[in-house]
Amino acid sequence: MLNRIPVFTFLLVFLSVGVNDMFAQNEVDWISARNGLIPADAVPGGNEDDGRKTYVCRARSGGNYVSGKALDDRCYYNPGSGERSVTRFEILVGSGFSWRRTSSRERAVIAGGSNEENFYVCRVAISGGIYPGSLQSGKCYYTRNNRGYSRSNYEILEGSESTNTLLRAASRGDYQGVRDALRDGQAVDQTDNNRRTAMMIASEKGHLGVVRELIYQRASLDLRDEKGNTAAMLAAGNGRSQIVRILFDEGANLRLQNDQGDTAFSLAASGGHKQVVTDFLNERIYGGVDRIDKEQAFRNAALSGHPDILQILLDYGVSVESPNSQGQTALMLASMGKETDAIRFLLKNDANINSRDANGYTPFVHGVSSDSEKVLKVYMEEFGIVHPRDPEAENGLRFAARNNNRDSLKFLLEKGVNVDGRDPFDGYTALMWSAGEGNENATEMLIKANAKLNARSNRGETALMLAARNSKKNTLKVLIKAGADLNLRDESGTTALGWAIRNKHKDTRKELQKAKAVQ
Repeated sequence: MLNRIPVFTFLLVFLSVGVNDMFAQNEVDWISARNGLIPADAVPGGNEDDGRKTYVCRARSGGNYVSGKALDDRCYYNPGSGERSVTRFEILVGSGFSWRRTSSRERAVIAGGSNEENFYVCRVAISGGIYPGSLQSGKCYYTRNNRGYSRSNYEILEGSESTNTLLRAASRGDYQGVRDALRDGQAVDQTDNNRRTAMMIASEKGHLGVVRELIYQRASLDLRDEKGNTAAMLAAGNGRSQIVRILFDEGANLRLQNDQGDTAFSLAASGGHKQVVTDFLNERIYGGVDRIDKEQAFRNAALSGHPDILQILLDYGVSVESPNSQGQTALMLASMGKETDAIRFLLKNDANINSRDANGYTPFVHGVSSDSEKVLKVYMEEFGIVHPRDPEAENGLRFAARNNNRDSLKFLLEKGVNVDGRDPFDGYTALMWSAGEGNENATEMLIKANAKLNARSNRGETALMLAARNSKKNTLKVLIKAGADLNLRDESGTTALGWAIRNKHKDTRKELQKAKAVQ
């Protein structure tokens, strides 16, 4: 085999880099081989059992490039179905390449690909030989002694810089880079670690030219990422109205739902994108949307705080009280999301303050869960629909104590909500909840607000007993220090120490015994 440069018909493929790209990229050169002559700068692949050197080559197989070994005027490769060989092939040339055993594909050299995945240059070492091949679906496919094999242990050929993949070019909006990557055989539907394709990435970022090129190259439109999002969903959720229309015209299914049950329309509402929302509602553009989708969009707009979208959907007949599968209304979701403008809008449009979700929580309690003083002020000060002495305010105080919503707890205590209000179901007070859950700061706040240390539940339990029973040493110590009665008994005759012993809670038992508690 001659080691000199012949006269070639060059096919130089430079992976294009966008003008504004800040990262260097590999320039991977595959050149057409003629007459079996290997250029001086060909990239070595390995050697046969008899010591003959081989070089990295690639050949067309079923419309895709597959890498293999150049030897004796031919390129030998394994597309996954055994050894093949051709006399017309391409040789990889250049410098700065190295072989490394790694799971990373950051600098891996791409030889080609199917629609779904890129094929990388790999090699395996076995029986004294080193055989280059094609990495496909986690295995290196290579040839040896006129047969095809595959192995899961292999080395990857890497360049000195990050590989310019289709995904990177799509993310940058690099139209020429996308074209070059596809012409070089990269997989049009390859995915990143989040299972996002180039179509999804370009649609989300609004790279219209890239989207058009990917459509021309027959990229799949309705593939899903790890959260179930399609390209249309990502475009709609980011207000890319023109891209949504193009995808729809090309056959994308706009009715699909992601893992959260959202469609492209409801995601547009989440993002507050009026143009996309009104396009969807226009019967002449997308045929309109159904009632369930409108209701989902309404709740999404409330959670994200977009009163203008709420108004549009109300005008289209959406009920302000339409709940989700957990019974949560738009007002509840706006309260959870701390979206005061949406809360004001909904209250002005007669949203029901007394509605309850599947857990029995009202919109006000959801506001408490948001731990936002500004949300509670809307309910208690601006609209005055929850008063400090209302059972709802007391319920909110107990909820804040139980869930350690300290900002909400502080606000409610300052407003004069009854610190010893009892739950009508079990008789628990806020202090019992905070102590039993181990919420030390909330317990201290309630004690400072003169909560009754020895108040009893319907079963005679005290906050100290609940802390002991649940092994909450931190709140137990706070209660002991504050002077809680150590030796009270519940209706079963059990003391706090008795509960610690019964439940085998060593820490709380020791603290109570140290304080001279009795069983």
